[in-house]
Amino acid sequence: MENSEHPPLETPSSTTTLPWLRVRWQLVVKILLWLVAFFILGVAVFSYGIYRVRWQNPTVSTITKVLPFPAAMVNWRIVSLYEFNSRFDAYKKAITYNQDYDFSDPKNTDDIHKQQDALLTRMIDLKLEEQLARSRGISVSSDEVDRELETIAVQAQVDPSNLDDLVNNIYGWSRQQFIANVVIPQIRERKLQQAVASDVTLNADALARAQDVLQQITAGGDFAKLAEQYSDDPSSKPQGGDLGWNPSGAFVTEFEDAVSRLEIGKTSDLVTTQFGYHIVQVLGRTGEGTADAKTHVRHILIATKPFTDWLAQQTEQSKVWKFPVI
Repeated sequence: MENSEHPPLETPSSTTTLPWLRVRWQLVVKILLWLVAFFILGVAVFSYGIYRVRWQNPTVSTITKVLPFPAAMVNWRIVSLYEFNSRFDAYKKAITYNQDYDFSDPKNTDDIHKQQDALLTRMIDLKLEEQLARSRGISVSSDEVDRELETIAVQAQVDPSNLDDLVNNIYGWSRQQFIANVVIPQIRERKLQQAVASDVTLNADALARAQDVLQQITAGGDFAKLAEQYSDDPSSKPQGGDLGWNPSGAFVTEFEDAVSRLEIGKTSDLVTTQFGYHIVQVLGRTGEGTADAKTHVRHILIATKPFTDWLAQQTEQSKVWKFPVI
């Protein structure tokens, strides 16, 4: 009987399929390498154009919005070129809103470069302050933002409901852009300033002086004479610390809160603000409960370590790079 068995079906061996896989993978790798090379070349070309030739056009603006070309770096954190240019555009709009200044006039080139350098330095400071505030557990709440917006509206003498329109007319910003670029950094900086002023290790001498002056007042000392003798506020010191009549919102938050709690003729404990330690007295009130309410206040200020000095020290201890964008 004949053998009816069929020979086993042949299956592709690894020796026959491996060369094809190798060819395919080699092709994929080559394509990827070319793409990476073109990307690196494109970045290099744009870097040259941005930092050396100073390209300024809509295409560059679009690319820098997508790719974070740095204008500066602070402890490896980027201040992006797009952010810098956007802020300077807003600055130019605000300047031309308030005065007649021609940014296209070649005669103003040197002055404009100084303004750009000042803006970049300020943005570096704010980036560092953001890091320092985070390290100290300082954050900004939505309630603080709302209160700051109300204060800004009072200072600008506009109804809070019209503040958004004013901001857009001056800066060309939306409400959220104004909060991100101005309000939050402003609150954060003030809270950081207060934290530095409250740091006893930095301000032991100032605290001792303030406590001594407060003790003298508590013992019956003449407030005005002590203000003339000890206060570090040059504007009110000659008047015995008298700040005159002021509406609500005229002072920084911590000072304002102390004033609102004090009864007429009473003296506060030490009040810490970004300026230092204050001893506050309320001398009178008028128009209470109305929009025209004012308070007559005097104070003695014992200044703490200047925040600018402290920030300069922190900057020296940080890694900061400025790129040639001006």
